[in-house]
Amino acid sequence: MINSADEITETEISDFGAFYSGALRKYLVSQDEDVLDSAHLFSRSALGKRLTFSELASLHHRACVAVLETVSAAETRQMVARMEVFFLEVAAVYDMALKGYRQNLEQLHREIEERRKAEQELRNVTVELAHQRDQLDDQVRARTQELEVQSNKLRRQNARLVQTNLEQSDFTYAISHDLKSPNNTIRMILQILAQDYGSSLDEEARSLLTAALETADRMIKIIEDVLKYSQTLGDETQHETVSLAKTLQSIAEDTKADLLSNKGQLDLADLPDLICSPMQVRIMFQNFISNAIKFRRDGVAPRIEVFTEVQEEGGTDIVVRDNGIGIAEEHKARIFGLFQRLHTYDVYPGSGLGLALCQRVASNHGWNISITSKPGLGSSFRISINPEQLP
Repeated sequence: MINSADEITETEISDFGAFYSGALRKYLVSQDEDVLDSAHLFSRSALGKRLTFSELASLHHRACVAVLETVSAAETRQMVARMEVFFLEVAAVYDMALKGYRQNLEQLHREIEERRKAEQELRNVTVELAHQRDQLDDQVRARTQELEVQSNKLRRQNARLVQTNLEQSDFTYAISHDLKSPNNTIRMILQILAQDYGSSLDEEARSLLTAALETADRMIKIIEDVLKYSQTLGDETQHETVSLAKTLQSIAEDTKADLLSNKGQLDLADLPDLICSPMQVRIMFQNFISNAIKFRRDGVAPRIEVFTEVQEEGGTDIVVRDNGIGIAEEHKARIFGLFQRLHTYDVYPGSGLGLALCQRVASNHGWNISITSKPGLGSSFRISINPEQLP
């Protein structure tokens, strides 16, 4: 039995340790919760001998270490839980002395339960986050595979489109070239007929022969424009730095005769260099200027201006402005289409391919063409140049 005297000796502390260790071991191997009475007995004796709580905890720690050294790792968790319960029962007597046994024990159990619930909720959240992460990884992989499939599909479609454009360009060029020779032969035959037999024909026959010659001339013009258009399809020419000023000066020399015969004027402002296809850009501006001369107002000398405008946001526009007949609002959507004509051939000759060529060249370079025009007040064609194409 443990001495109940007020003062505790080293021997009694040792006896308390042996008593505590034996009671703890008996509880750990027993399924009978009544064994916890030994914890109450021990704590009452220890409290009576003024054993401090830290000394009590030290005895518990040494007893637990001694027990855990004798059990397997699988049994450790269960042992620790029961050791905790035993110690709570021992500590309850000390708590009862301060606050009351029942209230303190219930509070301790509630706190332990809340802690266990919090730990369980944390484990549940961790598991759910891991599950969601796995789901997200699966979705990312699936989306990546889907995008890769779509990308491969687009690459194949683009390759087919490039091939189609090349084939269309070759086909258009071949057909136009093959048509040019027989059409020239027909025109030559008609000229010979007009020269050698024109005087022997009546007026109606001569009129028909003249109409046939004019038709042959129109056919030659259409074939030439189709040939030019074919040169803009599927163009793989490496772009180079082109002096737009020199290109426009060269076009001015080519159109000098038409300008002089119509008392026209071509004003060229400072123009930038462009990284572009020299042939295509020449085709585009030559069509703009030729149209400005062709679609002039009666009795008004054509005046054409080509200049640069820098936009506030940093973009650069090349503007071709004329004082010609202008274009009605309802026709602006049509003028860039293939073979679109707003006037009869006898009023304004042409194939209807000029502005379609301009649109094709702009599209090949990633440029945008816009038009401002009113009937009788002329037209302004604005070509928006990408900044990276200005060296």
